[in-house]
Amino acid sequence: MRTSKDITNTPKTSDLNKWADYIELLCLKNPDGLLTCDALYDRITDEKDSTDDDNEDTGITESESNDRLMQKVIDRFTFVSSRVHHYLDFYPFEFDTSENIIYLKKELFRKHYFYLYLLYSSNLDYYKEHMSDLTSNFELISTFSLKSHLPRFTQVHSFGKSKIKSKKFNQNKLSDKIRELSKELRLELSPYFSEDKISGDFGLDIVAWYNHDNNEAGPIFFGQCACGFDWEAKQFDAHYDKWKNCISFRHPPVSTIYIPKSFRDTSGLWLDDMKIYSTIVFDRLRILKRMYRRYLKEIHKISKPFVDKELKEKLAVAE
Repeated sequence: MRTSKDITNTPKTSDLNKWADYIELLCLKNPDGLLTCDALYDRITDEKDSTDDDNEDTGITESESNDRLMQKVIDRFTFVSSRVHHYLDFYPFEFDTSENIIYLKKELFRKHYFYLYLLYSSNLDYYKEHMSDLTSNFELISTFSLKSHLPRFTQVHSFGKSKIKSKKFNQNKLSDKIRELSKELRLELSPYFSEDKISGDFGLDIVAWYNHDNNEAGPIFFGQCACGFDWEAKQFDAHYDKWKNCISFRHPPVSTIYIPKSFRDTSGLWLDDMKIYSTIVFDRLRILKRMYRRYLKEIHKISKPFVDKELKEKLAVAE
């Protein structure tokens, strides 16, 4: 059984979005439903075996080192407070910027549950025992997200090997799935295709296409879902350069990747454009803001039980 990392263990990274998530998760875990800047500072200083770069200052006094650490903590709170302006009514937290305190809102609605479920899904290191359910459900949410960005007549289907079974691609063998996909796209299999040299889902979690007429379908969209923080390396998992050895495309499919993490800076733009390759990225903000209302009800059925259970554990501690 996978063992989750204790939430008391601080992130060993300089990634500000990871730290922002961590601050939100701590706020959720605390019985009083809030987190102060001082409390985060104390947590970091109490973690004696931390390998975070907060402890790497050398050649300075202890007082100077403490001041530098406090400034880093303040910067992290400032970063996470910017989410209030980007996520708007999806954001389940409130900020007291004068005191650097984050609060969980007293009343949570569907949009808040949606945000929290994506927050949990993007931090599997703390929720490994729920990894299977979180990743499978995120694949379904990603399918809804792609549907929300495309015309209603578009065919959008799950293709991956998760617990979310597709009605169209429900074959047990990957080779049979690929044959069915080539049939649906009205394209021939590649002469290089060999069922002995493929496994899993071959990197493809979601597939979508337009049916224009009796000719080949198009445009085609291939999608990969990635809950882990190694998502950058997965941008080529469902890429044309890989799949052209399976299917003879007339035009390369549009590559998309779906990540529950936020990949934004304080202005709401991409944190690092250099890490986005020839792929359309659907991160937390894009998934939330462009979700059709008709899918929010289905997503709420997924998110509410899990979030309520996590929040109930916090209330149990408080009692």
